[in-house]
Amino acid sequence: MLLLAYDHLVGDGWSFWRMLDELDQDLARTTDAPMAPALDYRAFVQHQQAWLGGASALRQRTYWQSELEAPLPLWQLPGDRSDRPVVPFDAGVTSLYLPTARHDSLRDAARRLGGSLYTALLTAYVVVLHRHAGQHDLVIGSPMPGRTDAAWQGVVGDFVNAVPIRCRLDEQTTLADLHAMVRAKTMRGLRHQEYPLNLLVDSLGAAVPLRNGVLS
Repeated sequence: MLLLAYDHLVGDGWSFWRMLDELDQDLARTTDAPMAPALDYRAFVQHQQAWLGGASALRQRTYWQSELEAPLPLWQLPGDRSDRPVVPFDAGVTSLYLPTARHDSLRDAARRLGGSLYTALLTAYVVVLHRHAGQHDLVIGSPMPGRTDAAWQGVVGDFVNAVPIRCRLDEQTTLADLHAMVRAKTMRGLRHQEYPLNLLVDSLGAAVPLRNGVLS
């Protein structure tokens, strides 16, 4: 029996499957020759530090600063209890499983609109938040893989970076309009996913509401 336990700071979901692949290769080897060395996470950190000083990072930061221009919305979701000074970790888990027919119909509908199942579900999530919070300006954090260069696909580490997807709705916004907005914002987020969220929040400073759970 083998138990793998590590914090998300050490590795992401991609890293988990990479470690299993390497373990499988080790077990299949018939010689004691070591595996060929590969790039490690320290090399990525050094690469990122150099990248942050370049023009590409500046373009991405400028894009996000424009996308998140003040005032940023503060979530007004109704809760079943008041805020507590200490956030407990004894939260519950709710799972929802879609029947195959519903899954297929959502996927087909998304394709007809030029999107994917992900953009369809994210659109539905925006609708739910809009109706519960009664807000027309919403920012949702969407995790991106962060491995934009094939050189890092075999590296174990935490590459995931959350990008903020901002949607503005009004009374005339249709579901098709919203899906098109979500799809466009998601695609632009993919193209600008390398700029770290923590540095983006620092650059926005006081413009970020302290209780904005997406960006804190």
